[in-house]
Amino acid sequence: MKKIVSLLLLVMFLLLAACSSDGSSTTSSSDGNDSNSNQSNDNDGGSEPTKLTVWSFVETYSDYYKYKAEEWNKEYPDRQIELQAELLPFSDMWKKLTLSLQSGKGAPDLVDIEVQKFANYLQGDTQLAPLNDIINPDDYIESRLNLYAKDGNYYGAPNNLASSVMFYNMDIMDEAGVHPDDIETWDDFVEAGKTVKETTGKPMFTVPTSDPVLFQELILQRGSDLFDEEGNVTITNQTNIDMLQFLHDSVYKDEIAIPSPGGGPTEESYFGFMNNNGVAANLMPEWYIDRFLNYMPDLEDKILIRPMPTCSDADCYTSVGIGGTGTAVIKQSEHVELAKEFLQYTKTTKESVLGIYTHMGKIPPMHVYDNEVFNETTKFTEFFLNENVFDVIEVATETVIAPNVPEDYPKGVSAIQDAIFNVIQNNNMTPEEALQLAEEDVKNQSSSN
Repeated sequence: MKKIVSLLLLVMFLLLAACSSDGSSTTSSSDGNDSNSNQSNDNDGGSEPTKLTVWSFVETYSDYYKYKAEEWNKEYPDRQIELQAELLPFSDMWKKLTLSLQSGKGAPDLVDIEVQKFANYLQGDTQLAPLNDIINPDDYIESRLNLYAKDGNYYGAPNNLASSVMFYNMDIMDEAGVHPDDIETWDDFVEAGKTVKETTGKPMFTVPTSDPVLFQELILQRGSDLFDEEGNVTITNQTNIDMLQFLHDSVYKDEIAIPSPGGGPTEESYFGFMNNNGVAANLMPEWYIDRFLNYMPDLEDKILIRPMPTCSDADCYTSVGIGGTGTAVIKQSEHVELAKEFLQYTKTTKESVLGIYTHMGKIPPMHVYDNEVFNETTKFTEFFLNENVFDVIEVATETVIAPNVPEDYPKGVSAIQDAIFNVIQNNNMTPEEALQLAEEDVKNQSSSN
């Protein structure tokens, strides 16, 4: 009997020990998971991949992040990430991002923010994490990096130089008997446009009515802007009036331009219009290069890239930097440090921005232009008629000027879009009237009021 009791006690002891062991194991596993989720310690020791989410509105950017995530996982097998790259429509992006930041739920770890929208997310207590620890400002073209800076902090990593160039359709230009190399000034451009219209019936260029890109290119080239360096509104200055008048005259007086189909150069209907040999020339930043490959494939071996025409009546810059995107890390992220490290790996080192050039055709916003990669043939350079696309852009790499972007910049852009629409599309206001109304709107909505 004693032996039986002893045996039963032994069995109970073993069962209790096993239960205690299971409980200890569960607690240890839980603690380990919590530790692995903390910022830069994510995935140390070969645990499950850490999920990171990045939002973008450009397909090529989204694809590039996926590619870099694969490269990261090869290079850091003990710190795997599972990247969810979400591609959102441009108009929906900002509503969704703003709502997620305000609610504190559903925001991504990283996000591409277009420069026209960026200042909105720097107001008040910003929800963007400073990137000073992964950005060396000495590496960058200053005008590009400053677009995403405030009070000594950098909140966005720029994607490209965004230097403006002219894209000429040589099928149309050849038919008209006009060569882009004979166009030096804007006066030359207008005269060439008259010849193109007379001989081919096609417009020399189009004027965007839902995007201020062309208007801003013209005023920046002449040293003007929507705001001065102190953030004061300067919309109604004479240069701005003259440039909007130039666009109006090109459409309604000289008849060498038309309002852009679809409203802007990045709309699907506009891509179709261009792809069908709809227009002779298009002034756009160099980031437009990949749009040809992705959305206008029939223009391969038809497009010649040349610098912006210069000013015949005033001093002006050789190029300007318009548009662009800054990639930011959201403070709400549970993996802020890992997100920063991935962003650094993706686009804030010289090596990574050269990768952006080879994979996306974007000219880097860094001092890397002596690298041999710019002499190599890529799918982007092969598409165009240029012997070397970079040769055209190189002259602007150190002097490219960018707009001033105070907190009211998004309001200024919106007001200018309305002004351009009224003058070009509706043709119901003079440039001076439209710009005066735009300036009043910005002042009435100003964050400084």
